[in-house]
Amino acid sequence: MKTCDTGKDTCGIIKHETVQESKRTVITQKSCLHSNSCWADPISMNFGNGITQRSGITCCVGEACQTASDPLPPMNTVPNGLQCPGCYAENSYQCSEDTVRCTAAQTQCFDIAGKITIGILPLKTASKGCTTESECTAPKGVKGFDVDIVTFE
Repeated sequence: MKTCDTGKDTCGIIKHETVQESKRTVITQKSCLHSNSCWADPISMNFGNGITQRSGITCCVGEACQTASDPLPPMNTVPNGLQCPGCYAENSYQCSEDTVRCTAAQTQCFDIAGKITIGILPLKTASKGCTTESECTAPKGVKGFDVDIVTFE
């Protein structure tokens, strides 16, 4: 068991899943953080063309972390009737759109362009698609990436 630094009062288990062209990548991080970084609902994003991302966090203290639940519930692919423009591109602030059918709790459309910094490497990206309300309401800085957002023209 690790002792957290001052100001970090809880443990977090953060799980991020990306599916692209039938390839599934899952990253799980365990870290000390401030309890205001904990949000209740997982984030789900659908960019179209078989590209999806999901993120979730479970917060715990002490021995409860040994049996903490998986922060990502099973994938729900039932369409909900909402459709959004969708696309994803790297090394560009623009992408070519298709129509994406939103599923389950994906009740919002999103349109984001900016630099995503992973480690020390900034990557220009553009993305549009369906997402959950929790993506819109998660506190800044806890969505998994450092994003400098640039608005589409």
